[in-house]
Parts: sequence; structure tokens; C-alpha cells
Amino acid sequence: MEMAQLGVYLFGAAFVVAVIVPIVIYNSLINKKNQVENAFGGMDVQLKKRYDLIPGLVESVKQYMKHESSVLDKLTQLRAQALQGGLLLKTR
Repeated sequence: MEMAQLGVYLFGAAFVVAVIVPIVIYNSLINKKNQVENAFGGMDVQLKKRYDLIPGLVESVKQYMKHESSVLDKLTQLRAQALQGGLLLKTR
């Protein structure tokens, strides 16, 4: 009877392994799939944030270009006046 009991235990253990292993593998695959989806979702969020920042950056550059242009125009005008001797000592 001991051999028969051992056979029953081995059959039971093999049955449990045959049922549990596919379940564990399936859950592992689902977990990996979810990790990949989360990673791509994070990338999408970062790309959207970057895309949303571009109009503000363009506007800032336009404003700085206006400022720079006015400074250069004023500097050129003052330099021309200084070279012609048209500036008073106070404004130099």
C-alpha cells in the first residue's frame, strides 16, 4: 500500500504543478504587459508636456527679440551720434 500511496501523492503533486505553473506564467505575462503599457503611458505624458511648453518658449523668444532689437537700434543711434559729436557730455 505504500507504493500505491506514493503513486497517488506523485499524481497529486504533478496535477497541482500542471495547474499552478500555467496560472503563474499567465499572471507574470499580464504583469509584464501592464508594465509596458505604463512605461509607454509615462512617455506619452512627457511628450505632451514638452509639446505644451513649445508655444510659451516661442512667445518668450519673440519678446526677447523685440527687446534685443530695440536695444540694438538705440545703441546704433547713440554710437552714430557719438561719432558725429552730437552727444552731450552728460549723456555719454
